[in-house]
Amino acid sequence: MSVALQSNIASDLLANSESQLLLTYTLDTILFILISVILFVIIATPVVLFYSSIDNYYKWKKNQLLVDVEFCCDKRVNHPTYISKVCEQYRLSMSRFIANSFGLIAWNVFSLLYISIAFDSFKLGVLDYFAFPFEVLESFSYVNTTEVISSYSSNWIYMLIVLGATVLFFQIGRIITPFFIKRKLEVANRKLSVA
Repeated sequence: MSVALQSNIASDLLANSESQLLLTYTLDTILFILISVILFVIIATPVVLFYSSIDNYYKWKKNQLLVDVEFCCDKRVNHPTYISKVCEQYRLSMSRFIANSFGLIAWNVFSLLYISIAFDSFKLGVLDYFAFPFEVLESFSYVNTTEVISSYSSNWIYMLIVLGATVLFFQIGRIITPFFIKRKLEVANRKLSVA
């Protein structure tokens, strides 16, 4: 009886330690993936915003030229479907341009604010700010996931605040854009009705 009891206790301990190892492994995997994604977003955000701003600026200007020239200046009659398609492309490109520009401006302002507050020297702050993701990547491995979070805790907090402010201002840009678009298209429609 005591042998059976001891084997049950041993199997319970073994099962318990296996479940603990599995839980630890799962948590480490989730943290590893989460940190990797956050680092990618931190690094890619300003690049994506800049590229998208430039791209949408040129699309917006192209569509603005179509609105100004084809709808207002020429005495051509355009199909209503074509007009609505061009207006929709105009709205979309202007909305994306303004939202991305707001986000990029917010990223720059909040990054400079963080650098000026957190560091004694501006040069040192800029170097540390841009080196942070790469230092984390360099010291980052599956085994030390929690150490990476704790050793760079203040940087993580500030970087996430900058990222959050960037997303907030991006959304503000998307919200206020329809007012600009409405005004611009009303002027174009007035010119169209006069012509």
